[in-house]
Amino acid sequence: MKKEDVLALLDGVEDLITPAVARRSAFFKSLKCPQCGADGGSVISEIEPSDLEHVSEVDVVPYGRGRCLACNCLFAPDTKIVIERGSITKAIEPAVAFINNKP
Repeated sequence: MKKEDVLALLDGVEDLITPAVARRSAFFKSLKCPQCGADGGSVISEIEPSDLEHVSEVDVVPYGRGRCLACNCLFAPDTKIVIERGSITKAIEPAVAFINNKP
């Protein structure tokens, strides 16, 4: 189908996806990582193909899981249960500076 044909079919149909994506995005931006505590947009939504099975009329956006960009931890965003532990050392700056940091 051409883009114009699709837009003509959707003309007058209420947009349910854009507001749902905005709500989901705001929800994930408000989360803190349960492992390292990173926040401020450090958590993103990660969607698996199996998540697409759980889309309904009420929630038109797949649920997804939270992935921390600081430590790479994967967790359930509603329960904060860790599914896959990341590396906490990625998220924490060393207390002592490395003096001879040579490969």
